[in-house]
Amino acid sequence: MYRQAPSGRVMRIDKEGNILRIGESQRKDGMYQYRWVDEKGTGRISLAEDLGTLRKEIQQIHRYLDYGIPTESMMMTLDQLYSVWLNEKSVFLKTRTLQRYTGMYENRISKMLGSCLIRDIHKTDIRRYCEYLAWNLGFQEQTVRNYFRLIYQILEFGVREGYLPENPAYRAYRSGRYENEKRNPKQRKALTLREQQILLKRMAGTESLKRWRPVIQFMLFTGLRIGEIQALRWEDIDLEGKLIFVRHTLGKKPVVKKMKMTEQNKKSETAPSRRNHYQKCLTEPKSSSSKLEIPMLKKTEEALREEMKHQDEWGVTCREKVDGYDDYVFLSDEGRLLAVTAVNQILRKACREVQQDMPDAFQGLEKVTCHTLRHTFATRLCEAGVQMKVIQDVMGHADIGMTMDLYAEATVEQMKSEICLLGE
Repeated sequence: MYRQAPSGRVMRIDKEGNILRIGESQRKDGMYQYRWVDEKGTGRISLAEDLGTLRKEIQQIHRYLDYGIPTESMMMTLDQLYSVWLNEKSVFLKTRTLQRYTGMYENRISKMLGSCLIRDIHKTDIRRYCEYLAWNLGFQEQTVRNYFRLIYQILEFGVREGYLPENPAYRAYRSGRYENEKRNPKQRKALTLREQQILLKRMAGTESLKRWRPVIQFMLFTGLRIGEIQALRWEDIDLEGKLIFVRHTLGKKPVVKKMKMTEQNKKSETAPSRRNHYQKCLTEPKSSSSKLEIPMLKKTEEALREEMKHQDEWGVTCREKVDGYDDYVFLSDEGRLLAVTAVNQILRKACREVQQDMPDAFQGLEKVTCHTLRHTFATRLCEAGVQMKVIQDVMGHADIGMTMDLYAEATVEQMKSEICLLGE
C-alpha cells in the first residue's frame, strides 16, 4: 500500500495507515519485516509482529553495526556467553575457584537469566535479580555482591570480546539495598562441648551411624576442611610420629563439551555446552598456610585405627583413582571417596537421633555441616586458651583476622557461660 505525500513523493504505508520507513514493509499475513545488510555484505531480514517491536529491533541492529560488533552475536544468550567465558577462564583460575563460579552460575543465575539474549539484559534486570536473591532467598548482602560480580565479569568479557557494545551491569549494583533481617547474624557456628560429646556417644551406640563415627570424630579433633579430609591418603598419616600431613585437597573441575548449536541460535557452527560435566581432581590446599603438619591427638588416632579396623574386617579397598593417586583414608563401603553431601546427610541423621532425647540440642545452629565441625575444633582451641598465632597455624588460616573473629566469638560465649555459673 502506498500514499502520496504533498511533496509528490510516494510513501509506503501499512494496513493501519502508518508510514513505513526505508527497508520496512508489511507482509500479507500482517507481520512486519525489515531488509538490511550485515557487516559481511549479506542481505538479512528481521521480522516482528508489530511496528514498534520492529523499530526497536532496527535500532539494535544499527547500534551493533555502528559499534562494529558482529550482528550474529545479537542472538547470543547469557548461557552461551557464559560458556565462552568459562572456556577461557578454565585455563587461568584455580580449580576450586572455577568450581565455585560454575556452581553459582548453573544453580542460580542460569535459571533466571540464562535464556535471555544478552542484548536484552538491562540494569533493571540485574537489580531485580539482586533483590530476588536478598529478599526472596534471604541471602546476605556479601553473597548478593558475589553473584553480581560474577554476572559483571561475564558481561564485561562480552564487551571485551566484541559481543556487546557496553556492559549493562555497570553501576547496576546498589550497595546497602540488599540487607535483610531474615537471618540472625549472631547464630552459633560451633557445637558446645556437651553437644560434641553426646553426638559421638550417640553415633557409637546407633547401629546405622556407628560405621561413620571415625570420620566425624576425625573432623572434630583435626579441624581440617572436608576437601582436605577427602584427599587424605594413608601415606599422609604418620602413626608413629603422631603427625598428619596435609598435601592436597579434593575438588572438581568442569569438563566443557562441544555441541552443535540449534537453528534458533546460529552464532557459530560449534560452541561449548552450557551445562558442564565435572570430574574429581586433586589440587593444592586452599592457601600456602594450609600445607600443614597436624599433630595427632589421642582421639584422632583412635578414629584412624577404628577406620583401619573396619576396612580390614569388611575388606574395603580403594577402588577410585584421582589424578593417579589412590589408597585414600576415608572411603564408603564400596571403596569410593566420601561425598560431602553424604557426610552432611550422616550428620543430619545423627543430630535427629540426639534431638529425640534432647530437644534443645543444637539450638541456635542454623544447621550442622562438615564446616560446623571445623568451627567446633577451633572453638575448643580458643576455650583452652591456645594462642591465636598457634590457632592460625593449626587451622591453616592465611589471614589472622579470620582467627581473631573465631577467637572473639568463642571467648564471648565462654565468658557468658562462666558468668552464668556465678549465679548458681
